[in-house]
Amino acid sequence: MPTTLITYITYRELNNGTPATLELFHKYLGRYEKNKVVYACSAINSLLKPWQRAEWDVHEALIRKSFPPDLANELLAKCREGTSIRLVFHRLQMIFVTKEAIKHCKEEGIDPGAQQYWGGLGVAFLMANDLLHYDLPTPANETERKKQTLTQLVPVGEYSGRHWLKENISRAYLLLTRFSKSLRGTPDFIDLENRFENITGLTFDEYYALGIGVLSHYMTMDLATLKRDPTSLLISRIFFQNTPLETSKANRFLGEISSDAPSYARAFKKRDQGTTDFTWFRERPLFAHGDNFYAIDTVFLSDKLDNGVFWRVHNALPSDAEKQKLHRFWGATFEKYVNWVLSESIDNSLNTLHVSPCFEDTGDQVCDAIIVCGYEAAFLEYKGSTFTAKAKYSGHVDLLACEIDEKLVGSDGNKKGVLQLADAIGQVFRRSSPRKIRGLDLSKTVVVYPVLITRDSVGGSLLLSWYLNSHFQKKVNKKSIRPHITTPLFCLSVQGVEELSAYLRDAAITRLLNAWYENDPALLSTFLAVENSAMREIGVRDNTPLTKAFDALWDEATERLFPGHKAAPLDT
Repeated sequence: MPTTLITYITYRELNNGTPATLELFHKYLGRYEKNKVVYACSAINSLLKPWQRAEWDVHEALIRKSFPPDLANELLAKCREGTSIRLVFHRLQMIFVTKEAIKHCKEEGIDPGAQQYWGGLGVAFLMANDLLHYDLPTPANETERKKQTLTQLVPVGEYSGRHWLKENISRAYLLLTRFSKSLRGTPDFIDLENRFENITGLTFDEYYALGIGVLSHYMTMDLATLKRDPTSLLISRIFFQNTPLETSKANRFLGEISSDAPSYARAFKKRDQGTTDFTWFRERPLFAHGDNFYAIDTVFLSDKLDNGVFWRVHNALPSDAEKQKLHRFWGATFEKYVNWVLSESIDNSLNTLHVSPCFEDTGDQVCDAIIVCGYEAAFLEYKGSTFTAKAKYSGHVDLLACEIDEKLVGSDGNKKGVLQLADAIGQVFRRSSPRKIRGLDLSKTVVVYPVLITRDSVGGSLLLSWYLNSHFQKKVNKKSIRPHITTPLFCLSVQGVEELSAYLRDAAITRLLNAWYENDPALLSTFLAVENSAMREIGVRDNTPLTKAFDALWDEATERLFPGHKAAPLDT
């Protein structure tokens, strides 16, 4: 199913078109007790389960609980009007209110849980919805307007888009174990598990077992459970007491992923790149209050099992040179991983995968991979680069564009993804002295599909393919490669290629990409957000290798925590 686009209801709609200001929001929110607001946000976030499709019954119950009947009915009518889906409560809003509550609420104030209709706290959530976008100047032209829209959509997509918890965790574990270790002996190799254990006192297996234990607690939370016991959201220091793991290990783990309100406040004062910069919550997603903990955000908890290990090692490295080495190593590991995902999904009938193809004359790599589909071929480049919080969350259009250019486009003297693809296609298919590829004859190829795959979620942002393709079209010389045809450049996040790969035994990759293009010729959307006729005809397909990897990790974690007990897998 393609991603569903959802909008949220704002305070300005109920206030005669006048939006809430940040000052008004802080004054209104500041009346409430800090810990109670953070706890309320945690509970709502857990109940809405933002990693899956919206829990409509829960959403309606929350509206009726937090607003007087007349206002609740008005809001519910707005949620249902027209053909689009609208929300009052959503994940990005919850995290933002949590951040602002930590910074501006009192230690002692109104307890919304002790008041009818949460003592009016619901209004603060509506106010927050007015403040989740950047106020940008009037664009000079259509291109600038689209760049501004891209800037607005990058954080929205990251926080409010679809989340693949199982796949993200499986991918991370495979990257850290199987694929990073396969690079032992290469110049940039880093023993990540050894480094991580020296820093934290935890092995990968211990860290993942404890992380899955905490994560499952929040993923199985529901409204009935919370109604029976309002404290069921809490995790105490004895949460793992009935497991074989040493208490010291559990305490180390909780210390690694938690922080208290004063520490968060100091951290945000030290570095805060904008409204949607929640880096400190991502680093420490458990809120500590006394001897109890609760999740600020369940997806951030899963992120600790996704890229948390990488960043923990990265932040502990003493020099920029070592950090750059880690990024190079991680990029090589990512390349190994994507090749595995594709190779596990291809049977060499409709698609034939050629990994790390090289020019016959020099041995230089052409691109990261080529997939041949009869008279068509897809040229693939993978980029494991991570984008800075400042570029993604500050709202500075030119800053984001510059970082995209630096990491995904490059320059004539330092080609990156887009320019690498344009250059490779130009050399292989030019009419005058085309360069041959070792062991691969592309002389009968008619249509070439350039494809860029990113590990960072930026690659799955709306308008990014449009932006990158605008650069590609300026650099690829179509006249010089005629009669060969080059399609627009397609950009996919790693989640996109994982979903696409599940269909490669039934369809050529070029057919799947062309189905995207048919419904989105300007490439304003993403592979995952557009109705794909080829995938619809085939039916639902799961990424079997990743599903098996997660099930194995889940079973191993369960056995480590509860020997001899077979637990049901998480439903995501």
